[in-house]
Amino acid sequence: MFGIVLIIYFGGRNVLHIGWKAWDLASFTTFLACFTKLATKVSHTAKLFNAVQKAQVSWVRISPLISDPIYDHYQKEEKVINDLTFNHVTTFYHGHPETAVKDINFTASANEIIGITG
Repeated sequence: MFGIVLIIYFGGRNVLHIGWKAWDLASFTTFLACFTKLATKVSHTAKLFNAVQKAQVSWVRISPLISDPIYDHYQKEEKVINDLTFNHVTTFYHGHPETAVKDINFTASANEIIGITG
C-alpha cells in the first residue's frame, strides 16, 4: 500500500514538471497501470510461494507418521461355507403390505451367484 502512495506522489510531481523528469498524464497513467499489474502478479506469486512452503512444512511433519507400514498380527479364522440354504423365506418392503418374496427355497453353492427378480 505504501508503494502505491509513493508512486502516485512521485508520479504526480513528474506530471506537474517538478519531479525528476517531465511526464505528461498519459505517461503517468501507463506507468501506474504497469505498476498495478506487476504488483498484482507479485502478490499472487507470494501467495503461491506461501502455500508451497506450508505444504512442505506439513509434509515434513506428517511423513514420518506414514512412512512405516502398520502390520496387523490378527489371525483371522478361516471359515469355509460350502452351501448356503434358504428354506421358506418370506420378506416384504418396509411400509408396504405386499410381500416381496413369499415362501421361497434355494441353495447357493460356493462361487455361485443367484439373483432374484420379479
